[in-house]
Amino acid sequence: MLNMDSGIAAIIGAAVGAAGTAVAAGVTGFWARSQAKLQLAAQRDQTDSQIRAEHARSIRDPRRACYIEFIVQTENVSEFIRAAATKLANGGSINTTEERFLDQYKRIEDPLRNALAAVSLEGPEGVWAAAASSAAKLSAACEELMSWQLTIIDGAETTESLGRVNEILGEAHSHVIDFRSAGMLVLRENGTETHVERLTLRTLPHRSDASSSSS
Repeated sequence: MLNMDSGIAAIIGAAVGAAGTAVAAGVTGFWARSQAKLQLAAQRDQTDSQIRAEHARSIRDPRRACYIEFIVQTENVSEFIRAAATKLANGGSINTTEERFLDQYKRIEDPLRNALAAVSLEGPEGVWAAAASSAAKLSAACEELMSWQLTIIDGAETTESLGRVNEILGEAHSHVIDFRSAGMLVLRENGTETHVERLTLRTLPHRSDASSSSS
């Protein structure tokens, strides 16, 4: 009986040991699989982050370049208009023997129009609206200069003309400030326009408004 009990105990002990080994192996395998899944998820997240960052950079960099170009061209046109206004205020003429003022303006405005077209393509909408409004005001300042020139030719009083030109240039500059502020928001968001697009559309003129003002 004792031998039988010892044999049974040995069998039970072996079974328990085998079960313990199986459980330990199962736990180890489960832990290893969990770790592998976590590592795979981390690698996937890192890859997704890199893809998003690269995509954002591919949008942000061209936008930054065209935003800068537009600001430079608005400054060039503004300086040209101020110089012409100074000539008129001093009794001179904005036309030259080589070129009419309108032809001069069109020549210097062409780069601005190209820059505006680039902004319209790069977007977003609110940034384009501010840019278009600024360009429209510069065109209005040009028209005011030509009207001023005609009043001088006709011998009419022109004391208020310089003030009107400066007022229009001030409005154009305000739109440039709106453009720069909206552009900075977009670039800070890595080129995306989630809440930035809604913000600029809420605070700046819509494309239809800008288009009507430029027509």
